[in-house]
Amino acid sequence: MAEYKAWLNDEDLLVAQAINRLQRDAALETASQLDSDEAKIANWLGGPLPSIQEYRVSFEQEHPSTNERDHTPEFWAKIKKEVSRIRSEYRNAIKDRKYDYRQPLEPARLAW
Repeated sequence: MAEYKAWLNDEDLLVAQAINRLQRDAALETASQLDSDEAKIANWLGGPLPSIQEYRVSFEQEHPSTNERDHTPEFWAKIKKEVSRIRSEYRNAIKDRKYDYRQPLEPARLAW
């Protein structure tokens, strides 16, 4: 819970998380519109994964500062809305002492 409390006060982290979610959702939406399961999976994952040595990253990542002028006004509005949603999730997790990651599966993830 201490981690969630710290995250609530880290605007750069929340913006990075929001951008990640929005990009993931857009990629899944695009992939979900394809006809075959194979095409959905290939589009979503971008092809086969390389060996672990090629994409391994350190666990702790830096979250560069992102500001409004880095994005279109429309996308920045989506980012701020997603930041609010994430903050609400963390506040509920702190209050309820649980964080529920469950969400409906998109067609692309169902295909996998």
